[in-house]
Amino acid sequence: MRVWLHILTVLILTGSMSVETCQAFGLLDSWAGGNSCPPAAGRGLGGGLLGGGLNFNPMASLQGLASGGVASPCGRGGYPAAAAPFGPGGPPNVPNQWAGGGSGYANLGGTCCGPHWWDFMAQAVFLKREFRGNGQGLMSEGIRGLAPPNIVQSTQSNDFNFEPGFKVGGRYQMSAVHSLEGIYMGGLDWDDRDVVTSTMHDLYSAFSDFGNSPFGGFEDSDQASISTLDYDSELDSAEVNYRRVWALQDQKTSGSLMCGFRYVRIDESLNHRIDVLPHFDPISMVNRFSEFTDYNIQTTNNMFGFQVGAELVSCLSEGIFFGGEFKGGLFANRAEQDSILDSTTLTEAINEASRDVGASFMTDANVFLLWQFHPMWKMRVGYEVLFFSQVATAGGNYNANPPNINGPNSFPIPMPLRVVDVDDHDTALYHGFHLGVEFGW
Repeated sequence: MRVWLHILTVLILTGSMSVETCQAFGLLDSWAGGNSCPPAAGRGLGGGLLGGGLNFNPMASLQGLASGGVASPCGRGGYPAAAAPFGPGGPPNVPNQWAGGGSGYANLGGTCCGPHWWDFMAQAVFLKREFRGNGQGLMSEGIRGLAPPNIVQSTQSNDFNFEPGFKVGGRYQMSAVHSLEGIYMGGLDWDDRDVVTSTMHDLYSAFSDFGNSPFGGFEDSDQASISTLDYDSELDSAEVNYRRVWALQDQKTSGSLMCGFRYVRIDESLNHRIDVLPHFDPISMVNRFSEFTDYNIQTTNNMFGFQVGAELVSCLSEGIFFGGEFKGGLFANRAEQDSILDSTTLTEAINEASRDVGASFMTDANVFLLWQFHPMWKMRVGYEVLFFSQVATAGGNYNANPPNINGPNSFPIPMPLRVVDVDDHDTALYHGFHLGVEFGW
């Protein structure tokens, strides 16, 4: 009588279990959306009550029931077949065996099979901050005159390297196909120094339209010998998402749709130092002394908004998966700009500040390779691209309109009005690779 009750139970479970429910025993136990190679007929979702094949074949479930037995629902027959990367059920009649599909993990302390309700990941990321476009010219070699200036330094002269950071996250599986996750990425800081020198004292700045206005330039910033540009950029991101998983019938391909909220902060600083060394001025026919101009710009973007995305993962072989993910977001951005301009002839430094709130857009895409080398552990390597538009950058807020600088070459000449504003129409591009591990139970 008991045997028939067992058989009836298995038949009911087999007839009512949908693809989504089956995925709870495997396709969802990976951070990557977790799929697996398809189980072979007659082998499958663990031993015991879940049988040697509670996939979509009632006879396979009966085979599993016989090999596992009710008293050992998570023992004989191996870890669930749909659970990456253990494959088709594993060798039968081996107590406390996780080794589905011959993967070889045996005697791991009798850990029970089933979905991973909690998953954690930690990654080292190596990203590069890129500039787009030509930027704004800052220094030219020689006076511009009527021809285009011979630009030797611009707001994009700095060349950032790949810098290390980190990404950590956690995911809670609410049901067979629903999960919540949180991810933080930080520690990313780029800095670079670009220096241009001239022994002929013929570096001219954008403040004087490269020596045109006034002719020969300002004594603080033109006929310079050294121009130093220090650029620093930082990036932080935090997000909370809801994810809904799906899977194809063959269980080789799965994916997920997600939506959530994300906060991103981009801080940048640019410092431009111009040094004029003692020399004879051939234009004004006077001896020039050491003078300087120092211009520091700091920008901050506080972006918060909504994002949506999708992920697709495919099983290449047992324990090896390839996937990709795309996210797009619309954010409200509070952009800030603070700057200080100082020079030899200024009686005091000029402080400027501006704030604005606008819309920013984000694109986040990555591809990855996932290797499950242990029932609870996975290794992940991949490449990602992160792009923001409508943001305030330090280089994009360089104001080349001169202030009222007093000096022999500075007045009375009409100058463009120096308007204090924050320009939040620039872009920021980051790309690089990541390497990390994932743990679930």
